[in-house]
Amino acid sequence: MLSILVPMLALAAPAEPPLDAIILERDTLLFERGFNACKLDELEPLIADDFVMYHDKAGVDDRAAFFRAMRENICHGQTTRPVRHLVPGTTHVYPLRAQGKLYGALQTGEHDFYLKAPGADEVLTNIARFTHLWLLRGGKWVLKTSLSYDHQDPRSNTPFDADVLTRIYDTAPRVDAMLERHVIRSMAIARISSGVVREVRVAGERAPGKPAGLDTIYNVASLAKPVTAMTVLKLVDLGLWDLDAPLARFYVDPAVARSPHAKKLTTRHVLSHRSGLPNWRHLREDKKLVFEFAPGTRYQYSGEGYEWLRKAVEAKLERSLEDLAREYVFQPAGMRDTSYRWPDASRAERVAERFGATGEPVQAAPHREANAAANLMTTAEDYGRFLAYVMGGAGLSPKLRSAMLAPTSKKKPGIAFGLGWEIFPDVAAGQLAIQHTGGDDGLKALALGFPGTGDGVVILSNSENGMQLWRKVVTEMFGARGAEVVARNLAPEP
Repeated sequence: MLSILVPMLALAAPAEPPLDAIILERDTLLFERGFNACKLDELEPLIADDFVMYHDKAGVDDRAAFFRAMRENICHGQTTRPVRHLVPGTTHVYPLRAQGKLYGALQTGEHDFYLKAPGADEVLTNIARFTHLWLLRGGKWVLKTSLSYDHQDPRSNTPFDADVLTRIYDTAPRVDAMLERHVIRSMAIARISSGVVREVRVAGERAPGKPAGLDTIYNVASLAKPVTAMTVLKLVDLGLWDLDAPLARFYVDPAVARSPHAKKLTTRHVLSHRSGLPNWRHLREDKKLVFEFAPGTRYQYSGEGYEWLRKAVEAKLERSLEDLAREYVFQPAGMRDTSYRWPDASRAERVAERFGATGEPVQAAPHREANAAANLMTTAEDYGRFLAYVMGGAGLSPKLRSAMLAPTSKKKPGIAFGLGWEIFPDVAAGQLAIQHTGGDDGLKALALGFPGTGDGVVILSNSENGMQLWRKVVTEMFGARGAEVVARNLAPEP
C-alpha cells in the first residue's frame, strides 16, 4: 500500500494559498522589503509598467516618477527616512474575476508612516487609508494602481473627525457650536486603535480667550486611580509589594487604628473597592473616617482606600508615589506631561481652568501633594498612551494581568471592578471593556478601552457639562460595542 500511496501524493497538485495571504505577502514585499529598506531591486518587479499612484497630498505619479522620488528623496543617502507599517486588522482583500477566472484583487486598509533615525525609536508622523489594485499578469502579481488618501498628522490639532463629533447633532455641524450649545468650555479626545494613539483632537478654550491645544493639561480627578493601581501592580510583579498582605504592616490611619478591620485591609481590597471605607470622610455627615463594613465583603467606591494604600507603599519603600509612578508607569508608557502634582511654573500656563454648568469659573487651588485617588494632571495624548499601555499588558505577568481584568466586585449588572478598572464582560462577541471616569467641580473625564482589539478613547473636559457628549462619541466611535457600554452605564442601580 505504501509503494502505491507515495507516488500518488507526489503527483497531487499543491493547494493554492488563500488570496488574502497572497496579497498580504505582496504587501510585505512592497513595503517592508522594498519601501522601508530601500531595496529598489526587490521593489521594481512588484510595480506594473503602467503603474499609477494617486496621493491626496502629492498628486499623481506614474511608474517613472514614483521611482525617481524613491531614488532622489527617500533612498539617496538619507540616514533618517520614512517607513510604513500596515495597521493590523484593517486590511480587506476582494477578488476580481472575469468569466469566473481570477485576474486581480482590490486591497483596502489603513497604514501608518513613521520617521526612523539610526539608533532611535520610530516616530509616528502620518496616518492614512489606502486602496491597491493588484493584477495577475503572466502568473505574477503586480501593483497596477495605488490610492493613498485621508492623510492626517496625529500631532496636529485639526478638526474632529466628521464621523465622531460633527455628525452627532445635525443642528450643530461645527464642534465649536456643539460646545457652545452644551456650555462646554473645551474638550480633548484621544483615539486609540490597535494599541496606538492614532489621533488627538482638542477644541474650545482652556481659559477665557485662550484656545486649548494638544498640550493642554487637564486635572482628570479619579482617572488617577488606574495609574496608581498600575504602579502598585508593577511593584507586585517585581516582588516589591504583596497584593494580599495587610496594609497595617506599614501604615494605619490614626482615625481607625482601634478598629479590628484595620488589620484586615489589603491592596486587593483597595483596588477592587472592597475596603469598607467611605469615598471621602468629609462627605460623611460626621466628617469621620470609619469602616462601614468589613474589608472584602462587598463593593463600595472609596478614595480613602487609595490614599491609605499610598501612605503604606511610601512608608515601606521610602519613595514617593510620584517617583514610583514616573519610573514604573509614566516613562514606560511614554507619558511626558503627567504628574500627581500641580505643574511647575514652566508648564502651569497650559493648565485648563475649570468652569461650571452655566459657564461660570470654578476656583481650584493648585495642589502640591500627591493624592493616589484624585487630581492627576495630564494631557489627552498622555492618558491615551497610558490606556494603550494598559491594554497592551503593561509588561505585567499573565497571571497579574488576568487578575487586573477579572470582575472581582460587582458594581451593578454588567459592570464590576477588577484591580483599578471597571470591567464590562462580554460587551460584543465575548470582548470585555475597561473603563474609568473622573469628575470634580468643573471637570469631567472618561477612559474606555477594549483590550482584545487595542481600541479605546480618552475624553477630557474642563467643564461641569463635559460628559454631555460622551454617549454619542462612544457610540459613533465603537458602534454596537460602544452602544452596549453606554447602555450598561445608564442602567439603573438594582
